[in-house]
Amino acid sequence: MAIAPKGSLRHRLKNVDWVYRLYGDLDLFRKHGSLRPTKAKILGSSNVLFADPTEPRGRGLLRDSCAGQPEVKAMWMRILDHVSPDIVLDVGVNYGEFLFMPTYAPGTRIYGVEAAPALEPFLRKSREHHPNREQIELVFAAAGPTHGGTLVFHVDPGSSGKSSVVVESEGGESIDVEVPCISIDGLLAPVLTGGRDTSTADERIRPVLAFKIDVESYEEEVLSGMTSTLDSCDAVGLIEFDPPRLLSLDRSPDGFLDRLRQHFSVWALQRGTTPRPIRKRADLVDPDDVADLVLVGSQELGQKLGLTSEDDRR
Repeated sequence: MAIAPKGSLRHRLKNVDWVYRLYGDLDLFRKHGSLRPTKAKILGSSNVLFADPTEPRGRGLLRDSCAGQPEVKAMWMRILDHVSPDIVLDVGVNYGEFLFMPTYAPGTRIYGVEAAPALEPFLRKSREHHPNREQIELVFAAAGPTHGGTLVFHVDPGSSGKSSVVVESEGGESIDVEVPCISIDGLLAPVLTGGRDTSTADERIRPVLAFKIDVESYEEEVLSGMTSTLDSCDAVGLIEFDPPRLLSLDRSPDGFLDRLRQHFSVWALQRGTTPRPIRKRADLVDPDDVADLVLVGSQELGQKLGLTSEDDRR
């Protein structure tokens, strides 16, 4: 679909609230036969997702059948298909378009972590309808550096996808709720210390972990709470990297990248490009734009994904 030029009548009308809402209502009714559908089939999958049609992000997912972020989803599916993870972890599930899109192999342990209380009933319903529902554990808490206690989670009333533990000093209105706090190390310790069956022909002492973290600039804190997990696993993951927001929070994007590169080779997905290795922010297609990063924890995993470079030291 062609994008309306800025300044055109169509572009101006899209920014008029009542026009945008009316168009959304008509589009929902055309696609679902209802102004308030709660379920959509996930594009590219046989699985379904439940979402709140009165909340902007949920409404968007229902309207486009979770069609957003196609390059990132393609990489997510590539990871799951090529590395055969023992453990799958999604931190910042939102409504679960990544978590519920795949159909997983038997025996895979799947964890979804989400802090926003309002999303719980929709996530539970999506799990009920998923073919791997017995393997999926939903955890309703905020992941961070420590396990236990509570912290304040800032719910963005404009979009559940923008809710976060951290807010910019000049940020807009938010609804603050107190939620449980966990660390990924605390969550996965019982699994990782419980031992694995190594009696099969393909013996792997270290389990393979595939993870996705999208927590609106709280990614580093989540990673700091999973150091033992990363030490115990061969890991590959996706995280969101938002340099402008990190700078607005007085954080260094390059410092974050440096710390990531101590544990992973780092690849960037940005503006539809193929994955490219990055060492610093300037290596991005646009250093001032959001990118999704692929974090590869070992040379073996990189080879399986076709993500290797001459200076890849892993």
